[in-house]
Amino acid sequence: MSQPQSDDEEDNLLLSSIFHDPQDDQEAKPKPGHITTYTPITTTTTTTTTSSSSSSSPGLPSTIKINLIHSSPLYGHILTHACLYTAHYLETHCATLVKNKTVLEVGAGGALPSVLCSLLGAQMVVCSDYPDYELVQNLSYNLNVLNGIARDRARGVGYIWGNSYDVLLDALNCVDEDDDDEEEEEKVSGIVGKKDQERKDKFDLIILSDVIFNHSEHYKLLQTCKDLIQPLRTNETKTTTETKTETKTKTKIPRSGGQILVAFSPHRPKLFDADMDFFNKAASDEFKFDVEFVELTMWEPLFKDDLDESTKELRSRVYFYVLHPTW
Repeated sequence: MSQPQSDDEEDNLLLSSIFHDPQDDQEAKPKPGHITTYTPITTTTTTTTTSSSSSSSPGLPSTIKINLIHSSPLYGHILTHACLYTAHYLETHCATLVKNKTVLEVGAGGALPSVLCSLLGAQMVVCSDYPDYELVQNLSYNLNVLNGIARDRARGVGYIWGNSYDVLLDALNCVDEDDDDEEEEEKVSGIVGKKDQERKDKFDLIILSDVIFNHSEHYKLLQTCKDLIQPLRTNETKTTTETKTETKTKTKIPRSGGQILVAFSPHRPKLFDADMDFFNKAASDEFKFDVEFVELTMWEPLFKDDLDESTKELRSRVYFYVLHPTW
């Protein structure tokens, strides 16, 4: 007789079953969702011009419409408080975090942070979620409503944590499937094309908004972040000895690399310790992230139908951390 599963085991089995390579998902038709409105905390418009070309950073409109899918066990149908917190943080730190940076969002849901990064002047935004047809179509829809240069510098893709990074890096480098044919032509003609140019393989900013609830996927998520985040910059110093021998020393500058933003709420209070274990794993010898706790803010519980007063305060929290590479 098999042993009954604990609530923790049942939750993890449900989530783990979702993270498989989809076979027939491409045949699914998106269900009708709903539109939610985000009101930016800043609405300034700036334009910069260089001698060789002009680029416009359109700032933010007074409101941003985000389409959410009908339902999803991965919270893709909800604009969570952690997502809203992340959006506010990106707005207030856009000059250092977003402007001219390469950005990856994983588990993007409605893609609000990606939309904001595009509008706030990111160099390129790759917005990803589990490769379910409805989820990916919705990412693309929300990104495609952007206009002009903002739309051109954002791409939505399906991606499963821990899999090959090709789909993410192709999006980062603006490589399309049609480019394979172009590459063959370039070999014959000798013309230098996209794939002959220096290929980027790191991101300056990675956004994790309410995604660490899937405890079985922590290691894959952290490995993806470790492999794709921009490493630390180095500082070179020169010293001359009494014998006039010059030596060069390179040292890494702390917290000078890319940043990984992690915002989350404990939607399942009984599994709060497992949520927090994500940061223990991040700081472990396997991943060696410098884990920075930024703040804890209080909101309202996200799920109104949960009437448990004993967990209301915990469910109202939004925790925010930043992971820094140490390599």
